[in-house]
Amino acid sequence: MTSSLLSLLFLSSSVSSIMVLLSITLELLTIWLWLTKHPTLRRLLFAVSCFLFSFAPAILLYTRCAASMGFFSAALLFTHLWNSRCLSRNDRP
Repeated sequence: MTSSLLSLLFLSSSVSSIMVLLSITLELLTIWLWLTKHPTLRRLLFAVSCFLFSFAPAILLYTRCAASMGFFSAALLFTHLWNSRCLSRNDRP
């Protein structure tokens, strides 16, 4: 029983880590698209990364990965704020 609970915790931790890494990757890709001026793809990726950004810290908190949660939440917050700033300042085709 204990081993199945540990494997379930490890699996949920792995899934949340993958979700956070995907979110960071999408945020960084959004920054790259902002630099290359692709407005449609930029908006789409920004919307997807906002969706992941809203769920990733909660999943990390649920799995109680405190160190990972602090690091990834800081990275997500930085890239999310950077993208918000970029989209609001230079939102032209």
